Amino acid sequence: LAQASIFVSCVQKCEPCLVKMDNVVAVLLVALVLAPCWTLFEYLVQIGTRQSLAADAPPKMSSCVSSAVSHFVQLVMWWAVVLSAGLSVWVFDVIEWPQIMVARPDDTAERDLLAPFYAIYFAYTMHSLVKDVRRSWGNLTSPDQLSFLLHHVLAVGLVAGAFKEGFWRAGVLTRLIHDPADIFLYGSKFYQGLCDQGQGSRGVLAFLYILNCVVWTSTRVVLYGLFMVQLFRTLELMHDNSAFQGVLMNVGTVLWTGSMLMWLLQVIWMVAMFRATHKYLRSDGQDTKDTLDNGQPENATLLRGSQPGNKSHV
Repeated sequence: LAQASIFVSCVQKCEPCLVKMDNVVAVLLVALVLAPCWTLFEYLVQIGTRQSLAADAPPKMSSCVSSAVSHFVQLVMWWAVVLSAGLSVWVFDVIEWPQIMVARPDDTAERDLLAPFYAIYFAYTMHSLVKDVRRSWGNLTSPDQLSFLLHHVLAVGLVAGAFKEGFWRAGVLTRLIHDPADIFLYGSKFYQGLCDQGQGSRGVLAFLYILNCVVWTSTRVVLYGLFMVQLFRTLELMHDNSAFQGVLMNVGTVLWTGSMLMWLLQVIWMVAMFRATHKYLRSDGQDTKDTLDNGQPENATLLRGSQPGNKSHV
């Protein structure tokens, strides 16, 4: 917690440059500046990971590690802010979420507190969008890949809109709900790569398949579903208050609609995850093919460089 507080203090030194980030254009400009930093960070993580892997290890393994580390860093960042700034009072008060998530466009103190961290996360959404467009360019006709791109576009729009109109509390709650599942998912994909290289345990991988289903369902479907119900009640509270009529109410409705689309994507991916788990268990740990990877550049590289007899479907 002490280290987290130091991290928060360091980031807040940037606050004088970010306190006027109520303009979504300013948020976008800051994100564009910081996005390459995320690209560099993940690149360095991938280099370090490759040095510890076998020479013929699939490139996707290091990519999974960098993605998992990025989500872990963000999760630590948000919890550091919540715990060190005393925001846990409203984070854990699920019953009061409808009142807590009401737009706060005039709360400059909380806005300025969260501005640097929103800039960091907004930069990550931009980085993720560009990265996924590049890695999926050869497979954009796939409905699965298009769903991922829709997810990234929604993320960019929701982050911008939430901060612009004072719905940042809903944004913080969303990140706290979503990031754990990504850490488990990418960590499991890395371990799947180890198994296909003959270095892991199929029993452990089976456990990770099941664990991913549990974590994804409990956080991104159940808990995020509860979040959506409470956010709808937030809109009802705002609708009954004349102070929120007009732009704020309209933006809130758009944000709720975008969040609902995001939740539906989580449900679709949950179903795909359960199917993949069932397929893996039914094949006695032999079928680990991920159809979402078809046509992606790193998978093509693996196919070209794989040796006869080696699995190349990670």
